[in-house]
Amino acid sequence: MDTSNEDEINKFLISYYKSFGLRYSLDSTWFKWFYNDNPSGKCVNYILTNENNEIIGAFGYSIFSYSFNEVEKKGVIGINGFINPDYTGLGLYTDLILETLKDIHRKYDLAFSFPHSDNLGSVKGHINSEWKFTNDFYFYVKNIKPKEIISIDENILESKFECLRNYKFSRRPESFFIKSFEWLNWRFYERPDKDYEVFIYKNSHNIIEGYVVYTLYQDKSGLKRFQIADYDYIKNEVFMKLLAKVSQLGSKYKCSTFEFLVNEEHFDTEILLKESYVKKEESYKMFVNGDLAKLNINRNFKFEFGYFDVV
Repeated sequence: MDTSNEDEINKFLISYYKSFGLRYSLDSTWFKWFYNDNPSGKCVNYILTNENNEIIGAFGYSIFSYSFNEVEKKGVIGINGFINPDYTGLGLYTDLILETLKDIHRKYDLAFSFPHSDNLGSVKGHINSEWKFTNDFYFYVKNIKPKEIISIDENILESKFECLRNYKFSRRPESFFIKSFEWLNWRFYERPDKDYEVFIYKNSHNIIEGYVVYTLYQDKSGLKRFQIADYDYIKNEVFMKLLAKVSQLGSKYKCSTFEFLVNEEHFDTEILLKESYVKKEESYKMFVNGDLAKLNINRNFKFEFGYFDVV
């Protein structure tokens, strides 16, 4: 698919709506931002058409940067896969993913894909197309106590994305997702259809040692939720202070819950559980593919909700 062609974009969106329902915020402006403007590289989108040249399904991938054995590499994440309702049960989704994988394997050593646990058709399509299921990304949720008085460290400040331009992101020696200011700025500040805010922790030398990117949303039942889209910290005590600020803001905005999305194998889960966060049944299924998938390095990747929160 030509992701710059306005006519093809509109045809894709019409097909997307058939599978997921009409979403006014997901228009051509959103499409161009997500598929074309990622500083790590443009998305590639494979489409399936019927005899009338109508798009009836799609499976794409976005580009991300990561380090493996201290070498910077590019990998991919599967995105926005679907088959229209009239064409399900025919094996077409599996065929579409397999065709996309041919392209991925020619260029990349590592691919991730995260179908939602409720999307059984997509989960089945990944299994049938030789993706390896590794583990779940669960939502960790904590109920908010209204008007709770919480002591906040004076070094935690509400700020703008620009303050993260020179932030030194935490890294692990074996393998890790490489974040950058350019990626954060594109992903959250430049997004056309959704607003995000950021707060930071500065030490006594005025150096930023952690941050949280968050958004507020209202669920179908009308409850306001506080969702952590992205975060990073240098040491555990900084994370604890950031969590206290999360609690304060959630109470201030009269939200019902805080929500993290965390790799089940990542050590952050231990901290969240100690802070009375509860694991929900809802999750994203983590599938991997490519030569490096055989090494089971996925445990070192900490994808936050921001990597999924694109629709």
